[in-house]
Amino acid sequence: MTVERKRINHIRVKEMGFGHIRRIYMTALILVLSGCVCLSGCKKRGGEGTGGSEMEEEQNDNTEAIWNYGEEIGAVVDGEEITAEEIDFYAYCQQANYEAYSLLSYRQELNWGDAADESGETMEEKVKKEIQREIERKVIFSHKAKEWNVTLTQKEEKEVEEKTEKFLKESDKKLLERSKADSELVKKIYTRNALYEKVYKKIGGQLGIKVTQEEAKQAKITAVELSSIQGREKTKEQLEKDASAILKMAKRGKTLKIAAQAYGYSASTGNVGKGDMSGNELEQACLSMKTGEYKLLNYLEYVYVLYCDSDFDKEATELAKEEIKKQKTEAKVTKIYESWQGDIGVEWNQTCIDNVSFDKAIFTIEDVDKVQNQETSQKK
Repeated sequence: MTVERKRINHIRVKEMGFGHIRRIYMTALILVLSGCVCLSGCKKRGGEGTGGSEMEEEQNDNTEAIWNYGEEIGAVVDGEEITAEEIDFYAYCQQANYEAYSLLSYRQELNWGDAADESGETMEEKVKKEIQREIERKVIFSHKAKEWNVTLTQKEEKEVEEKTEKFLKESDKKLLERSKADSELVKKIYTRNALYEKVYKKIGGQLGIKVTQEEAKQAKITAVELSSIQGREKTKEQLEKDASAILKMAKRGKTLKIAAQAYGYSASTGNVGKGDMSGNELEQACLSMKTGEYKLLNYLEYVYVLYCDSDFDKEATELAKEEIKKQKTEAKVTKIYESWQGDIGVEWNQTCIDNVSFDKAIFTIEDVDKVQNQETSQKK
């Protein structure tokens, strides 16, 4: 049985930043819908562990440069020519990832012209920059593989062949047409990704990163979040009154979920760890509780009824250790990567980037409905 570290996603406090675009992590249904379109390792981008700002400045500088290569070349990274077709492939696979995620998670089709965040960049502009960073990093790591005599084993080469075949066989027809994917191109990218992973693991294995139990400790909390919403406008005083009534009912023997439902609210259970909510008052309240303890919290425009199912969720803590280790590894590997960049030349054909357009959707609500109906039929 696979144990998941489930966060309390219904807690919508300002510090958590819900609403910002997040990196796509493929689910099983997305894999059915779009094949193995996420060829990257799905590492975090932007902020910690990316080096995004420096690279974006370099790209902006190169925008005005005279392009000395043919139109069929989209970029030259550390001396390696990247074809326009390869950039198209990365771009449209990433478009498919974002669209599938949005449709499956929120049942919303993306408007690529919308602002991605406070910077004012559109979603399309931001994803294009993400793709450029992705290509640069993967190419440079693959060159380090050659420099360090890192090669693929016969087993790994066979896996590349199998992934290539699976991608071409299972990917959506619209994605294949838009990305102009063929076996040679897909195999090339999977091979590069495999070398990237080997170099990444080689570096990571030498870092000796450790995570303490205290650093990763996870509490298991059931929470009811009371707020004034459309159709249920209530004053803060009324919310506090409801919270007290829910708490009283729960302490009399009803579960917190049943008590919440009795007053028209819902409760959810999940894990809370250090730093999950930027150390705010809600996080502190959750982590200060002992197993079996209840707590009322008045925070921002919300009122919370909290119950501590466990002040130490062992399985979730072990998972958190792995997550934190990955985050620390990514940050350190990225610093090493950034130290290589000063001696590496990167040029982009801005016309090639500009020619990429996400105006025409690859996945629509109709596609999702079709897949979900197929999934339902197979289960019967």
